[in-house]
Amino acid sequence: MKIIVIGGTGLIGSKTVAILRQGGHEVVAASPKSGINTITGEGLKEAMAGAQVVIDLANSPSFEDKAVLEFFETSGRNLLAAEAAAGGPAPCRAIHRRNRPDARQRLLPRQGRPREN
Repeated sequence: MKIIVIGGTGLIGSKTVAILRQGGHEVVAASPKSGINTITGEGLKEAMAGAQVVIDLANSPSFEDKAVLEFFETSGRNLLAAEAAAGGPAPCRAIHRRNRPDARQRLLPRQGRPREN
């Protein structure tokens, strides 16, 4: 199975890549260091070709609310576009810590946050 690990050279990503490779998977450790950049889109389409799973472990280079939001919005848009250009979305996508209680606080500024339903 071909698995793309966005942030695959970082602290968590590199460990994830090693575990997946030990399991016999074809793993692409995607990061700007490897020529795959989710912000600029560089190398994304080629990396996504034939992928069954995308694991997004990327982290914003800044923790300022606006910068974090812009990072994840841009990265997410570029990932979806690259998946579509490569022949459709990967059937499975995982985003690290998206369900943590503090994730919403880290991704959205306090003012103008949508109300919870």
